[in-house]
Amino acid sequence: MSVRNYQSVLKPLLLSASLVLAGCDSVMNSVFSSLAEKNLPQVEGKLELPGLKNPVAISRDAYGIPLVEADNMSDLAMGMGYMMAQDRLAQMTSMSLLAQGRLSEMTGELSVDMDMYMRTLNLNAIVARKYERLSDEFKALLQDFSAGVNAYIEQHPDALPLEFQVSDYQPEPWQPENTIYIFALLNLGVGFNLHEELGFLKMAAELGLEKAVYLAPIYPDQPLDHAEAQKLAGIDLAPLKQELALLDKTQQKMRALTGSGIAASNNWAVHKDKTRNGASLVANDTHLLLTQPSTWMLMQVKTPEYSGAGVTLAGVPAIVAGYNGHIGWGETMVMADSQDLFLEQLKDIDGKTHYLYQEQWYPVEERTETIKVKGAEDISFVVKSTRHGPLMNDVLKQEPKHTVIGLPIESEYGLALSMTATADDNTVESFFALGQAKTMDEAQQALNGVGFIHLNVIYGDKDNIAWQVTGLYPDRKKGTGHFPSPGWTGEYDWQRIIGGDVLPMVRNPASGHMGTGNHRTVDPDYPITLTNSWYYPERSERIEQLLKSTEQHDVNSMMQMQADRTDVLLAKVQQQWNDSPALQQAISALPEAQQTFASKTLSVLQQFNGDMQPNSSDAAVWGVFENELIQGIFRDELGYDD
Repeated sequence: MSVRNYQSVLKPLLLSASLVLAGCDSVMNSVFSSLAEKNLPQVEGKLELPGLKNPVAISRDAYGIPLVEADNMSDLAMGMGYMMAQDRLAQMTSMSLLAQGRLSEMTGELSVDMDMYMRTLNLNAIVARKYERLSDEFKALLQDFSAGVNAYIEQHPDALPLEFQVSDYQPEPWQPENTIYIFALLNLGVGFNLHEELGFLKMAAELGLEKAVYLAPIYPDQPLDHAEAQKLAGIDLAPLKQELALLDKTQQKMRALTGSGIAASNNWAVHKDKTRNGASLVANDTHLLLTQPSTWMLMQVKTPEYSGAGVTLAGVPAIVAGYNGHIGWGETMVMADSQDLFLEQLKDIDGKTHYLYQEQWYPVEERTETIKVKGAEDISFVVKSTRHGPLMNDVLKQEPKHTVIGLPIESEYGLALSMTATADDNTVESFFALGQAKTMDEAQQALNGVGFIHLNVIYGDKDNIAWQVTGLYPDRKKGTGHFPSPGWTGEYDWQRIIGGDVLPMVRNPASGHMGTGNHRTVDPDYPITLTNSWYYPERSERIEQLLKSTEQHDVNSMMQMQADRTDVLLAKVQQQWNDSPALQQAISALPEAQQTFASKTLSVLQQFNGDMQPNSSDAAVWGVFENELIQGIFRDELGYDD
């Protein structure tokens, strides 16, 4: 296997590493730099990799982004495994351990609660079933990928990532199933319905159902969901109040951990009839929050059977979003409601926990999980489950150390979690098939197999564009799953799980363009409940405005759209003000000094075009006004100032 470098990336990487300890003793800096340098990937020369059928070339551009070239799929997978281990072995290992509920083996007692959470979800059983469904061909590909990762580990016993040296952890050989664990963790990371349902329970306990519904709207043109909330009427939620203070601390901790802001993706496509050069265009920005290392890994791969450039996940030998020479594709989150929280009535009968279901008491299912903890004794605990899923109470009492873990809560009810992730699907293999697609029909068929992750995928070839929803969704007997459901009646149970070709899909719309921004993409009465947690519509409205602005789109107009900062909500507010004489009357009723200030502020906002540039004073005024408006609307109803 040959390794070559377009431009050396060693110097800037070493510089950035040494700057971390810039204020420390020079000896410490020297030690750190020495350790860090040993972990940098080899970018020149030749390496011997047992098992390769033919030579594999790995080259890197000025940014260090790799290109892996091979004569066949087996060699490509092995080369990708070696290259990913060079760049991201610590990330791959820690994420896989987290998904398996084994991170405590590396970090000790710090992550015991996280491991308990993952074991309670029983991801190990879920991943085992998903792996067994893979074709023999794809299993062999994952074996080859694992061989490449393990070759790197074996060849660098004294130069493994700094994280392993600090924790004194020796990584295990990579297994094919670990790739499925990486996808499982991504699924949990973009599925926040459990968090929302727990949050609603807390708000309802503090404010009552009616007021809590105001804090959980669906969409601007849809009524507040009072009807759905009535299923909780008469249930005593008061015991949840004691946890509200802990929730506030947890929210602050999560913001500190993940950074401020909201994950909010964009994608769009323009048909060839609306482009300058007569070929379709596809654009995407996944907008995940900044992390170090990044969730995504940029790369390019090339073989006679499989070629592409784009992003993937460290530990996954397939392009997840990108372009393969025939099809270009990109994704946004559907904000899917693929999880339901069921409140269970529990009772001890003859020393065993039972739950009520349709006027009968049933014993909970139990299994024992054992967690190995570095530097401490093993921890064993019992996971209890009802027909609605595992009871989450014991693992929702701690402040979460990771955003995939639900918010802390205590309840006299059992809290059982149902999730479509337990259903069978072929997500990982389907993404690989998408990367191989040469036609729109092949791409559509591949996307029909994506069940584990809920996405708006926009894709196209030079002549066509399409939008397609992926994932698996519950078909409920009653209700929408917007809020937690009582489990003892059975009337809110899932009848089945649906997905594939019954989900929304549009090809070559009459408008000549399409775009998504986590907004509601279907009519309010669409028969399948994709979610009740759509994001606000303004980003998608701005995409629509820009797509309509010309019929000569090209790469420059796509780049300008990506960089656009216009907030179209402002225009809606301005229209409200123009139609409301009460606003001027209210200003006139203020003391004279406040009248002057209010009139000046109103004038600024009425003339502002909504371009939220970082150096814009008008944008700053609009931002402050939005914050004060929210405070003014809700503070008196909530009853406290924090």
